[in-house]
Amino acid sequence: MDTDNVNSLYDVIDYSESILWEKADKLLSLSKGYTDSQLAVMYKMSKSAVRKACKASETFPEESRALDLSYKIHEICASSNDPELWLNEAINNSYTERALRTAIKLAEGVSDEDWLRRGESILYQWNQWKDSAPKELVNKIKERIC
Repeated sequence: MDTDNVNSLYDVIDYSESILWEKADKLLSLSKGYTDSQLAVMYKMSKSAVRKACKASETFPEESRALDLSYKIHEICASSNDPELWLNEAINNSYTERALRTAIKLAEGVSDEDWLRRGESILYQWNQWKDSAPKELVNKIKERIC
């Protein structure tokens, strides 16, 4: 990919990010006169997505946004107990969305129910996979984890 194409790709990403922030800012301003349900219908979003967008916009007004981090990172930070701390952690550690969610869950605590659900999901995936995988590979994995 040549330099012009790379620059064009970055322009598209920047534009997409600005659209997400504009939408979140608009939702926050409208939330004073409309319910989450009404905004969800108007913007064809779930109520949860409306609430998350409003929270991100409210928590991180334009002047406090880290321009080199994605909207989604800000949204994840906004949902934490200490958004500013986690935004700084995301900056300092170059967290991906998944790594940031994991770090927040570990720091803020994950309920036993969440761990049980995660374990059940892993076991289900393992059982689905092992039935179709080569037996030698399944046995090697069993030896390593048992």
